[in-house]
Amino acid sequence: DPNKVTQNFFEERFGFEFVENEIGQFVNQLHEIMQNPERVREHHIYVTYTQADEALAKGLFRAFIPQLARKYVTLWHKGKLLAGDDRATMMKQQIEKADVILLLLSMDMIADPEIMEMEMNWINERRKDRKLKVFAVLGRDCDWQAHPYFSELMALPENEQPINQWNSKDTAYLQIVRQLS
Repeated sequence: DPNKVTQNFFEERFGFEFVENEIGQFVNQLHEIMQNPERVREHHIYVTYTQADEALAKGLFRAFIPQLARKYVTLWHKGKLLAGDDRATMMKQQIEKADVILLLLSMDMIADPEIMEMEMNWINERRKDRKLKVFAVLGRDCDWQAHPYFSELMALPENEQPINQWNSKDTAYLQIVRQLS
């Protein structure tokens, strides 16, 4: 079954998890893209998160599948690093390329020295550019407003309720994607 092969590829390579009957729609969107290769990507989105928030990040990535399929956005995160990649160089290059950065906030993220000392320095440098948009995506409850950097960012979801506290995380993810559209 070609759909199953496609599903296995995206699950293994990108960590996607498809809901029942979602793969057919995804394959149709990929087919549409292949017929219209001249479409230009509109936004390059860099997502930063900690290993502890990987499940929340994957949910967010799934919500972007229609935009990815239509080439409205590209997503990059450190989960895309391959063996042998220079981690710091790749992350810095992707931050420089991004026009939107999503910070998936949690206590673990705020406490992560690699993110706070390295990635946030690069992001702060790029923010001076004024073309870069940075959003605080509230993944899990944390005191993000007390942090001088995060408190000045627009928080998503709009109601500032962390994703993990929503009755339907899918609704939270979709609201985030819609707010960015």
